Amino acid sequence: MYRLYITEGFVTRISDGATIPMADGNIDYEAYKRWISQGNIPQEAPKDSQLADL
Repeated sequence: MYRLYITEGFVTRISDGATIPMADGNIDYEAYKRWISQGNIPQEAPKDSQLADL
């Protein structure tokens, strides 16, 4: 599963906390796009007030 940070231009892979830049050709970003194409929906980025809970 992934968490999406659109304004910052990256996604976070929840399983290991990896920060993945939204750059075509990046193998992790390509895997994310395949995951999306399979009908999956990423979690929204947490609001500033929720960051302390992560």
